[in-house]
Amino acid sequence: MDNLREQVELEMKRAWWDILKEEIYSQPPKFEQLKLILGEIHHILCSLVPHRPDIHEKIYNDFFISEPTEELQYQALKWIKKFQAPLWDSYTSEWEKRIPEDTITFLKEYYMHLDRVHEEVKELMKNNTKPKDLSEIKLKTGR
Repeated sequence: MDNLREQVELEMKRAWWDILKEEIYSQPPKFEQLKLILGEIHHILCSLVPHRPDIHEKIYNDFFISEPTEELQYQALKWIKKFQAPLWDSYTSEWEKRIPEDTITFLKEYYMHLDRVHEEVKELMKNNTKPKDLSEIKLKTGR
């Protein structure tokens, strides 16, 4: 049963990215699927700090755009760096050097990495290591 569910999930993800590719490369380009994907990313990032509407608003402002840009890629990496464990810092620093990157390639990799970071934070919470403050989930302020 799990195998069937995994197969269905895989096919749904493929369709997600196929629709994005079709829309972005259409003439004129469409961005409806991009907005859905960015909305999902926004939701996942906000779930990492559920009681911080001030951070939710900042994430929203950085992610909601009318079309894909190089700035979006930098903003996305900025946010994931705030939440990821320090062991991922060299990975994202190297990734940042590849910007600008094809939008679809970037978003696929970003989504996979965000999923890893999200799972790490959920594991912290599940093991009764609920953070007393945001620093325990590696939220980096950049200051």
